[in-house]
Amino acid sequence: MLAALLVAFIVVLVTVIEAFAGREPSKAAAIWPGHPKVVLESGLAEVGATADAGRAVDLALTGRLISASKRAPLAQEPFLVRGVEAQMSGDEETALRAFLAARQRNPRAVAARYFLADLYLRTGQARAGLAEISSLARLVPESLPKVAPYLAAFAKTPRAASQVKAMVETQPQLEMALLNELAGDARNAELIGYLWSGRGGEEARPWQARLLNALVEAARFDQARTAWGRFTGIAAPRDQLFDSDFGAQAMAPFGWQLASGPAGVAEPQDGGRLHVLFYGREDAVLASQLLTLPAGRYRLSMTVGGGSPAKALAWTVRCLPASNVIATSQLARAGAMVVPLAVPGSGCEAQRLELAGTAPEFPQQAEVRISELRLEPETGR
Repeated sequence: MLAALLVAFIVVLVTVIEAFAGREPSKAAAIWPGHPKVVLESGLAEVGATADAGRAVDLALTGRLISASKRAPLAQEPFLVRGVEAQMSGDEETALRAFLAARQRNPRAVAARYFLADLYLRTGQARAGLAEISSLARLVPESLPKVAPYLAAFAKTPRAASQVKAMVETQPQLEMALLNELAGDARNAELIGYLWSGRGGEEARPWQARLLNALVEAARFDQARTAWGRFTGIAAPRDQLFDSDFGAQAMAPFGWQLASGPAGVAEPQDGGRLHVLFYGREDAVLASQLLTLPAGRYRLSMTVGGGSPAKALAWTVRCLPASNVIATSQLARAGAMVVPLAVPGSGCEAQRLELAGTAPEFPQQAEVRISELRLEPETGR
């Protein structure tokens, strides 16, 4: 029973890995269904589908895989099974020999290199482990999301960052997957800053946004602001509203985040105006920006015009990290509008400015154009 469970565990892992190789065992099975390689590959695919569905692996299928392995002495699967079995018993030397034998039988196979990379990195053989990951990156670029967690875990170990940085410089295709893996934890911010090559653009936006969100959630607002400035190249004052004419289109959270979806739309227009259309069917934040104002009194002023102003739309300012509301004002009528704002001296390290719509009992559309938006300290504060 234990052997069957072990093989099931291995074939699930191999299936996940080898799926990236683009094999189509069903076509091969139609030509020669009894061939050991066909049995192995189609069986592994079946196990993978079973695992994805959350069902237990059929022991009869496991038996067929074991039998096929015996009839295919040059196949890599028996050596992978032997390698992991040795690892589970603490015999790293035998595991290494088995994984090397599997790689020798198919140098382009992903699974053997995957297990070797894991074994090398866990046993302190950094150079060999990074070499296997480098090979994986070249052989199967689609495998990078699966490799990234191992590389990220290694990068966080003592004295490993410089080795990983050197590797990423020679294998730049690894960079985005690695940084995205690290970006989910605010504690990795300094490591990310060290590893990042400086390449930006749309390709880098996902991991950059993920890191900024992680820093904000961890209430590390100053660090988030510094990272945002580095990502965008914008040196905006920390004690002011940024992009009051809605023209910069800089990334959130210190640039405007504007809605565009089934609840409503907020879009910049010529002349420094923001056109807001709220459909009134569900609550929604239509425009928002994160601020880092020092304690004091301020006034948020603007001109509201056009369309159909309604009480359903309102500006709100919340203190972070507690999310306490310190100011709110509805856009009930057209014309000049001023929202007084007092930032307390404690518990308000950052502030979230939001223009939100609240759905009324009976849906009603609201449309406004906001211009001359300003946020200024009150005179004599």
